This record gives sequence, structure tokens and C-alpha cells, in this order.
Amino acid sequence: MQNVSTPRNIFDVAKEFGLSNTDLAEIVGGGFSAFNVREFFSANGIESSPLDSAPISFPQPSRSVPRNTSIIDRDAAQQPQIRDLLKFNTNEAGVLSSEALAREVISRVGIDKYVDTFGPQRYLGAQDGVFSSADLGGISSLNGSTTTKATIENIQELFFGTVLEGFSKFDKAEFTALKQFTRENYRAMIVQGNDQVTNMFEGMVSNALITPAVEEHLSLADKQAYATAAGVYYVQIVGSSLPTDNMSLVDGVLFSLLPW
Repeated sequence: MQNVSTPRNIFDVAKEFGLSNTDLAEIVGGGFSAFNVREFFSANGIESSPLDSAPISFPQPSRSVPRNTSIIDRDAAQQPQIRDLLKFNTNEAGVLSSEALAREVISRVGIDKYVDTFGPQRYLGAQDGVFSSADLGGISSLNGSTTTKATIENIQELFFGTVLEGFSKFDKAEFTALKQFTRENYRAMIVQGNDQVTNMFEGMVSNALITPAVEEHLSLADKQAYATAAGVYYVQIVGSSLPTDNMSLVDGVLFSLLPW
């Protein structure tokens, strides 16, 4: 930024021309993220959240895909510990809000790929415009309602909410063990779509969730970075031609949490 010494001018111009924190990060380049832009403004006494107040305008999907993806698959839905990970994101503002995380992911993968991944056109049960409790693995209520509108906004709320719920459930030792298993069995699970190995992975996750996390091991910045990375990884999985391109949203969360 040429005017880095005048952050107020940068903010005022960005607001005038409708530039978001993500837009400013793209202009700066060099690995600068929207999180870094917010930190820059905050360090200079400026609250930059108004730059992200306008909702994201999602285009129509760029490609036609079969509607063969579940929010949660039948096997995982039968394991209460995994089923109970499925949550809406309760962070309505700040860097862990779904809006902010979506902007970060979009800045890395592009909005077309993002829509192709999180758009309701991919998901079973969305054809009538709502997800029922059956579509959600038997969950009777989310956000106080027995049905959930099948929109890209709600799907991303479910994805990021489930990611953050996962962070709160795994302590450092469990997180490390699961990451190691994922790395050792990546080819079998992701490339070959081996159901037996995938079921072993889900069993490890379920066992890890039986006991509460011993300690909170991720900082706010870590959660923001990892949740963004999880979103990027899920988009990459869905955009691939691998057998896992129709993995359920919850399985996508679990696989996406662990490589980082």
C-alpha cells in the first residue's frame, strides 16, 4: 500500500468504492490476507468490519453437477459423537463468522469454485428448497427450526460451524493422532475412496469425541487460519475427479480439519 502511513485514508477510499478487507488483501498481494488487513486497521484504531458488511453476491453455479452429496452420510449419522458435530456457526461477526471465513476462502479459490462446492445444487434433499431432519442425519432441530432452508449461506454456516465445533472437541493429543492417521492413509481414503479405512477414521474420531478436550490449544488466529484452510481443502476435494468428490459435508469437514 503506497498510503500505508495513512490508514484512515485507505479505509475511507475502500469504503467509498465498496472494497472489502479481502479486496484490499488481493491488491496488496504477497500472501497478505483479509485477516492481516483487519489487524492492520485495528492496530491503528480503526474498526474495519464495515468494509465486509455487504453480503457476498453469489453467482449461479458455473457447472452442472449431480445431486449426490449428503450433508451427513448414514454411517456417520449413526455415531452420535460425529452427528453432534453438525452445528451452525454461532459467530455472527468477526474473523470467525461464516461471512468472513467465506471471503477468505473465496480469495484463494475464486467465487465460482466456491459456489460449485457450497451451492445447494450438489446436496441431497435440497430440491424442495429445505433440508429436513432426515436430510440432516436425524437432527430434529437446528437454530430452533425443524427444517433448514437449502441455501448456500446455510450450507456454509453448517460447514464452518462444524469446523469450529471440531476444534473445540479435539485436544492437542487427539488432533495430532488424527492428523497422523490421515497422512498415513491419505491415498486409501482420499484417492482410492476406501470405505474400510474411512470407517476406521470415523471410529477414531468418534472415540476422540467421547471425552471432552483437555485443553484449548488453538488461538483465535489459528482457528481463523485453519478454518479457512479447511474450506479451501474441501473446495479442492470437490473440484477433483477423485472418488471423494461427493463426500458428505461432515466427512468433508473431518478430512479438511486434519492435514493442517
